[in-house]
Amino acid sequence: MDESATHRENASAWRRFLGGCLIPLVVVVSVPVVGIYIVARPAMPRHLLRQIAPGMTKAEVRDVLGDPQNREGDYQWEYRRWGNAGWVEVFFNKEGTVDYVNDESAYP
Repeated sequence: MDESATHRENASAWRRFLGGCLIPLVVVVSVPVVGIYIVARPAMPRHLLRQIAPGMTKAEVRDVLGDPQNREGDYQWEYRRWGNAGWVEVFFNKEGTVDYVNDESAYP
């Protein structure tokens, strides 16, 4: 067998190894890591929640957090993230400004 054929055979064996072992291993390791990231992250990013303060209007809250996923009447907005067991509630007073924030993140 000449040197060129040996080199091609070694390269082919390496590609079979990468395709058969290494790539599936990377996928198997990556899927749980991504799953943990989705579940373990807070319901709402902390840097956004820190911007919410008593007295802010609904429009100001919407500018920071976006539209709520759920509204309970005029006084409570609820925010959730897909895959996360937690949630954040923003409560408004009769004047329509923020009264307080309840952060129920599953893993704060």
